[in-house]
Amino acid sequence: MIPLKYCLLGTLLLSASNTTFADSRFSCNTLQLQNAEPLIENMIDRILTIGNIRQQYNVCRLPNSSNAAAMIYKNKRVIAYDAAYLYQLAKQSGEMHWGKVTVLAHEIGHHLYRHTDKLPALQKLPKMKQLALRRQYELQADQFAGKVLANMGASLSSTQALIRVLKVHQKVALSTHPDANKRVHAVTQGWNIGCRQAGSNCNSKIYKPNGRYKINRKTIQSPLGRSATAHYNRFMQQAETLKGARVNRNYCNLYASLAVNQTIRSQQYQCGFNVGSYGSPWNRAAAPQSNWCMKASAHATSREAKFRETKLASCVARKQQRSKQQPTHSPLGRKATKNYDRFIQHSKKLKGQRVNRAYCNLYASIATYQTKRNNQHRCGFNLGDTANRWSPAFAPQSNWCMQVRSSITAGEATYREKKLSTCIH
Repeated sequence: MIPLKYCLLGTLLLSASNTTFADSRFSCNTLQLQNAEPLIENMIDRILTIGNIRQQYNVCRLPNSSNAAAMIYKNKRVIAYDAAYLYQLAKQSGEMHWGKVTVLAHEIGHHLYRHTDKLPALQKLPKMKQLALRRQYELQADQFAGKVLANMGASLSSTQALIRVLKVHQKVALSTHPDANKRVHAVTQGWNIGCRQAGSNCNSKIYKPNGRYKINRKTIQSPLGRSATAHYNRFMQQAETLKGARVNRNYCNLYASLAVNQTIRSQQYQCGFNVGSYGSPWNRAAAPQSNWCMKASAHATSREAKFRETKLASCVARKQQRSKQQPTHSPLGRKATKNYDRFIQHSKKLKGQRVNRAYCNLYASIATYQTKRNNQHRCGFNLGDTANRWSPAFAPQSNWCMQVRSSITAGEATYREKKLSTCIH
């Protein structure tokens, strides 16, 4: 624990609200800390994706510290924080969601600017020089946080809220942090930069688009390809066509529909995203999604949609890789029903797409053959079972398949195959 304490003491001096953050690939147990809450991990994912930031962060909880820290441990970057402290700070600011995002974005800024990397050299300087540089680092991180929040769709007042509740230092020259008024100015500068990047009019208190915004056409194509979430490509096309014009309710209802569909798919794929949490982009309720959209820009909403679609694509890719490594085989082994293994593999590849007649004809041929084997071996599974599950009629089996998802048909075929395995030896 000695290296941890050293890092905490060092990087706390660099933190915004005495909070800092960073990237690594080892378990929090290495530092005798607890894993981060899914909501915080989601927030960081959101910041990195929407901000096009390459660094990844291993985030750990640091209970009962009333603080947080960005540290470099064995040349790796780690984010440690006290959940209760972060909650209290956000509550005090009046911005439960954006307050936490401000802290996280600020600390990510420290690492992107390599402030934590400079700490050993900084400590060798005279004390007054150290303090001056640390105050400069704080303002740089504040400006970065403001820029990130503007890109994520936060208003200027929401961006300033947390900074405004920080301490005003009476003797700035002896402090590691600048006066709060200077920090508000820095975060405002950053917000204006991000706001202009989003193609919005940043000279007024209202976040109004001014027509300069344009999405790269390459981003319109879903990273899921043909398995794109319903309405994704159409929504992204509308966001581009809008070109900075003020969003309207029809546009935001489309955004909400897409967001809900993406959330449902994340649950179907069992991706483990933090669905339904306060401030989470994964929410099955359409109204909050639509209302948030009305307060944001087309730029921010399109980035949110792309964030979810990209995360879904990575989840699907992982599951497909696991499927290739662990092929599914019939519980009957060598006595497997003809074409059963091929059908199950086909079903996995089709996941997320609509079934077609050729697929359903294959399903029907397996279902009828399984029923035939059931009768041949006198297994008697059709007695009292679900209607038509053991039907020998090809057409009803194929037509039923056309009305459901591929995962359900695979489940039915597997159910019959497992039942047969208890009867056929």
